[in-house]
Amino acid sequence: MDTHVAVGSVYANASAFGITLNVLAVWSIITHGLKQPFSPVYILYLQPLITDIVFELIYLCYLAPSIIIQANLIAPPVGHYLSEIVDLAQSYCWFNNSLSQVALAVNRFIAIVLLRSHWFTRSLSIGVSLLQHLAALFLAAALQFILPCCRHKDKPSVNTGSFRIEFSYATFGYGEIVLPGVPNYAFAYVNMPVKIGCSVVPLLIYCSNPSWGLLLMIQVGDTRRVAQADGRGFSKLEVEESGGERRPLVVSARMEKEFSILHSCAVFIAFRARRRLFKLQSLGHQNRGKQEMRFAAQFAAISLVYVFASFSFTIVKQTVVLPQSASQWTKAIAVVLALINSTSNAVFYLLNDARKEAQEVLPNAVPAPLEARIERVGSVYAVASALGIALNVLAVCSIISHRKLKKTNQFSPLYILYLQPLITDIIFGLIYLCYLAPSIIIQAHLIGSPAGPYLAVAIDAIESYGWFSNSLSQVSLAVNRFVVIVVRRSDLFTRGLSVVVSLLQHVLAIVLAAAVQFLLPCCRIEFAYASYGYDEVVLPGVANYAEYVNLPVKVVCSAVPFLIYCSIAVFVHTMNRQLQSPERRRRRRKELKFAAQFAGISLGYIFASFSFTFLKHSFPEDSRWLKTITVVLALLNSMSNAIFYLLNEANETSSSILPILLRKKQPNKVHVYTSAVSPDWQLAVSMLRMKAKLMSGRARAAATDATH
Repeated sequence: MDTHVAVGSVYANASAFGITLNVLAVWSIITHGLKQPFSPVYILYLQPLITDIVFELIYLCYLAPSIIIQANLIAPPVGHYLSEIVDLAQSYCWFNNSLSQVALAVNRFIAIVLLRSHWFTRSLSIGVSLLQHLAALFLAAALQFILPCCRHKDKPSVNTGSFRIEFSYATFGYGEIVLPGVPNYAFAYVNMPVKIGCSVVPLLIYCSNPSWGLLLMIQVGDTRRVAQADGRGFSKLEVEESGGERRPLVVSARMEKEFSILHSCAVFIAFRARRRLFKLQSLGHQNRGKQEMRFAAQFAAISLVYVFASFSFTIVKQTVVLPQSASQWTKAIAVVLALINSTSNAVFYLLNDARKEAQEVLPNAVPAPLEARIERVGSVYAVASALGIALNVLAVCSIISHRKLKKTNQFSPLYILYLQPLITDIIFGLIYLCYLAPSIIIQAHLIGSPAGPYLAVAIDAIESYGWFSNSLSQVSLAVNRFVVIVVRRSDLFTRGLSVVVSLLQHVLAIVLAAAVQFLLPCCRIEFAYASYGYDEVVLPGVANYAEYVNLPVKVVCSAVPFLIYCSIAVFVHTMNRQLQSPERRRRRRKELKFAAQFAGISLGYIFASFSFTFLKHSFPEDSRWLKTITVVLALLNSMSNAIFYLLNEANETSSSILPILLRKKQPNKVHVYTSAVSPDWQLAVSMLRMKAKLMSGRARAAATDATH
């Protein structure tokens, strides 16, 4: 396996995993966190989660594929401007994440130390969040475009561009566009101050407060109190246990000295903590105190990960001097740390907060032994959909980036048809990743009433549209193969006809989905999180008119491709013995590979398409685990288009993604280009070389005679 393929695959998988976790965290906060008394904290916490999703989407959809194919996904000049926009978006995400560390730390300081949690209202949190985004945009624009840089010393009037940070697919990481003789304004005036400020301020808040240990004991509900706090700091703590025994806890001289440096602040905080203790006991707010401390510990852990990831790029750049091959790996380490940092917000939220909500909600919804199973089912759906999205995005990027849609490509009409199921499969996977899988995990609609039910109906309609579009694609691809291979009229399927067929296919899919979900009296199909799969909304005494649409579409879109591919197989078997030119044989092999590829996709579609119908009539209604089979088959069907494309292109052409992964790297050979040079030109070049050698020999002889 080549290095760039391995690195790009790691980036893609890490970003897909991070997107899954961040989406789960965002939906959990929207559905639960914003309704709690801690909603101002959750509003602040939403900002880094959203920017982390954007950051990882950039990696999944653009940067990781660029590393794998070792080229920009879109050719210049559009690709150049798109790369600058991507770099700007990444800088904005990083600055916003940095500023979030300060906002969260200050919030914890005010709520726990200053005991003024009411200061951070919802309105103030929204205002701080907006200012945070504006500041991040300004810093990113200053870094990438605004700074007065960079002018060469020999040409002071020529502006050669900004001193910005860009992602390089060749080196697997970030690099600075350095111009000789120009000061690094970005590093000195933007990057380093932001990194230091957004690292030091949270760490000082989380680590340098001498009363946090005392506050922790108080907040967790222990019956402990401050007995003495004099001018020398905390010299003695009398601990009153529940049994009434009093024992002095003597603090060492070293601790006394350290505490005396901040003695005034310590005494102030100690007395406030004592009053806070009585307030908590009198009002019964111990649970709120515990939650405040959980938030603090959660944000402190996130801050540590941020500090480690933030300075990795700077430290590696300044201290590591390695060969080019080794420096690529050091830059890859910085990228991996950045991806880990973009996932840490979601991980710590799910471990600290969502776990507690699940423990409170799930036992009331399902039996305890089933809780873990529900989480596993939702996790399997999320992982499968994320994998399907990654594969389909790679396939679409390969088709677009390798110019398979250009007029010069003789197979471009076929690729236009093939793009349609890939795009609908991406939409299908996103629905599962962002909505259905989280709904199963929390056993509830992600958005409450009144918007939640309407959103669920809209999602069911989009799923129906995607399924019908995928079904019709089986017919269009099979008919294309029949016309090209059996009828031998490849000129009939032009680019214009393929575009028209694709548009009609989407329009017909929308009409069929609207008929099934809204127009017919009964019975639309919906996804039920309680049963892990699809159900029909049955109305008593009303005939199932939707079956007059679903069943004919399934039969036609399964039987027509099956008959066509069988006829192609018979035709190819009878025509194999006919002599053809080498060029026609190569083209025919290509056409047959496409036919075999689409036949495999059609078989997967048939199996997945009829599983719902068969299982529905063969098993009882409460067999929820059997319904997961239909969902898994649907997710596998959404991957099949991308899998068969990548496998087929890996065996056919060296311009795709998978050949780089499958074949061994060949050494460069100089004589590769000589076969394209005619014999006359080769003779002329040889004569010129001989004449040049003869003249150089005469010149050396003349110089030797002149010396003697």
